[in-house]
Amino acid sequence: MSRPDSSTTIAAIASPPGAGARGIVRVSGPLARKIVSATWAGEEPVDLRRRGLHVGRFRDGRGEQPLLLLWMPGPRSYTREDVAEFHLPGSPPLLGAALARILELGAVPAAPGEFTRRAFLSGRLDLTRAEGVLALVSARNEGERRAGRALLSGGLAQRVDSLRSGLEDLRALVEASLDFDPRDTGHVPDDEIAGRARAIREEITAALSWETARVGATGEPRIVLAGAPNAGK
Repeated sequence: MSRPDSSTTIAAIASPPGAGARGIVRVSGPLARKIVSATWAGEEPVDLRRRGLHVGRFRDGRGEQPLLLLWMPGPRSYTREDVAEFHLPGSPPLLGAALARILELGAVPAAPGEFTRRAFLSGRLDLTRAEGVLALVSARNEGERRAGRALLSGGLAQRVDSLRSGLEDLRALVEASLDFDPRDTGHVPDDEIAGRARAIREEITAALSWETARVGATGEPRIVLAGAPNAGK
């Protein structure tokens, strides 16, 4: 597995579009400390030696905004990098000015899903939970939202772990039946092994059905149009 590009610092507006009481600009990467120090306008210098919540003001290059800074130094952060969340007034122009200032200081715009990608590549999230974040963000109805929450909470990972444990137990029983004579106490009857195998097969079928339904419910439908050129496809 490749590691995230630790040479870049990413930034993005992390709150929903539109106006609100508060908006969030998130930064992750090696320049996070520099960006915080360059934009901080509190009455006292901000202490970045440990994670915490700091009240101050944000200098966006045009003026100052009220700021609630959430500082999360790596590796105890979502991406395992230094992460700063600037909680600012939820005015789109003010958030845009704050993001522009952060980009001027060396950050680059985060690609869609980039924070979660870095969390996955750094080992903070497994693949199923990373997919859960994507499914939850792109959910279009209640069913897709529940599927996303199940993935995010480790639903698929728990299913896989259970299946793996069951298969390992079945292998141990099969090996015991081969190692011991039917007259020995360690021998496992064939009907018990067959029963365990049927139960695991049913669990695999159920897990496959759940995963197939989940994958089919997310994303836009894709079709292929095939035919001769200029045939009206």
